[in-house]
Amino acid sequence: MTPIEIEVLARLAAAIEKMQQPAAAQAIDVSEISRLAVHEKVAMNELALSNQEIIDLTHYKRAAEQLRVLKAMGIPATRLHDNTVRVLRMHLMQPAATAPEPRPMRKSERKRLDAAKLSGT
Repeated sequence: MTPIEIEVLARLAAAIEKMQQPAAAQAIDVSEISRLAVHEKVAMNELALSNQEIIDLTHYKRAAEQLRVLKAMGIPATRLHDNTVRVLRMHLMQPAATAPEPRPMRKSERKRLDAAKLSGT
């Protein structure tokens, strides 16, 4: 668990303890308990990286550059309809055992490489 999740759980436990005390002894802040519970649920069940986490990972803000860097890292990512990138958290926590197969080269790509080799020698 991350330090943020530990802190949220500690605050939630403290709020529950306050609830168990007599009402005259402590005023119960129900909004604080529900806010902490929602925050805990979001933090623990978040399936995809946030936009800021993707920016921190790739050091780019543009979707095309993020996809290029993620592909180079071997992390599967998809571009969404709103031009943002989605990376599932499971791909970072449990990466695939093998790298994906490289796609076959097109004839035009092979010609370009052959021409570059010939002109370079």
